[in-house]
Amino acid sequence: MMAEILICPICKIGLPQSASMPRNGIASINCPNCGDYCLAADYNSDSIASKRLKPFQLATLSYAIRRMHGNGLPPLIVEDFAHNI
Repeated sequence: MMAEILICPICKIGLPQSASMPRNGIASINCPNCGDYCLAADYNSDSIASKRLKPFQLATLSYAIRRMHGNGLPPLIVEDFAHNI
């Protein structure tokens, strides 16, 4: 089953196009604020949806994603990526 994503899980702004989060998969998100990124379902449920991350941590993550946009492929947001920011 896939969950539909209407707002950016990281910055909470509305998405111009909904995204699908496959169970235990990866969602491609196109956020007008953060930019394009891929989000692992496990990281989303364990850290973002569970509200384990504080607002300043989400803001830092959004900023890091936005800064990575000249480097080719959209970043994949998983536990290791977020902890290294």
